[in-house]
Amino acid sequence: MKFFIVYLLLTSVSLEAPVIDKTEEKTREFYELCEQKGSDVLAASIIKLISNPSDYHGKCIMTRGYLLLEHEYSYVFLTKNDYESSNTWNAVEIVAYGDELNNYDYLNGHFIDLYGVVNVSHLDKGKPYHYIELTNIVARP
Repeated sequence: MKFFIVYLLLTSVSLEAPVIDKTEEKTREFYELCEQKGSDVLAASIIKLISNPSDYHGKCIMTRGYLLLEHEYSYVFLTKNDYESSNTWNAVEIVAYGDELNNYDYLNGHFIDLYGVVNVSHLDKGKPYHYIELTNIVARP
């Protein structure tokens, strides 16, 4: 019985390690990308991103909120209450291409730090202000 419990503990640790290592690697790559762009990583609250999205266009940002990942859309909500009630007025929609968000299913519903490069060029095309395209995404618990 003791052997079985130890085996389960070792197995669970080894299953978690690649996710953490990959997140660390992606974070390091993100900071390197920002350094190449000559951009510091700016702390931007959800409120600032909603109210002044063009201030962050092309910039590396870090924001915090509750993550919702769905097949058609993904959001970062300002508060847990906003997340639970799906109040998208207090959220930023994340648009990512390819599989950028697939690695973060385990963070769905959690309060996270989200790193990315902001693209709001769609604002000229009549899209809502709280729709922000992030590339080079890294999500951390």
